[in-house]
Amino acid sequence: MLLALPQWSLPLSKRHKEAARDGILFASFTGRLLDPSNVINSIAEAMDAVGYGWVTSHVFRKTVGTVIDEAGLSTTAIADQLSNTRAVAERHYRKRRVANQANAAALEKMLDPGTP
Repeated sequence: MLLALPQWSLPLSKRHKEAARDGILFASFTGRLLDPSNVINSIAEAMDAVGYGWVTSHVFRKTVGTVIDEAGLSTTAIADQLSNTRAVAERHYRKRRVANQANAAALEKMLDPGTP
C-alpha cells in the first residue's frame, strides 16, 4: 500500500530519498537497516533538541491517529496510516462516540403518555 504524505513532510522526505539513492530510505551510518531502539533514541534526541522532550514516538503516533479521527475519517483510514488492524485502530485511536442518539430519542417517547 502507498500512503500520501502531507505537503509539510515532502522536503525532508525528498532529502532522505536523495541520500538513499536506490538504498534504504532511513539507513544507519553503515548503510544497513536501523535498529528500532536506535530509531527511538534518535527521535527522543530530536524532540528534546526542539523543546518537545515529552513527545515520544508513541505520543506522536497517538497524535496522528487522533488528528485523523477528529478530521472525521474512517477507522480504516486510521488503521491504514498507522499500519494497524481496524480493531486496534477502533480500540486505541478512535474517540468514543454515542452510536445510538436517534434510538435514544425515539425511546424517550416510549414512556411519555402524551406522545402518540
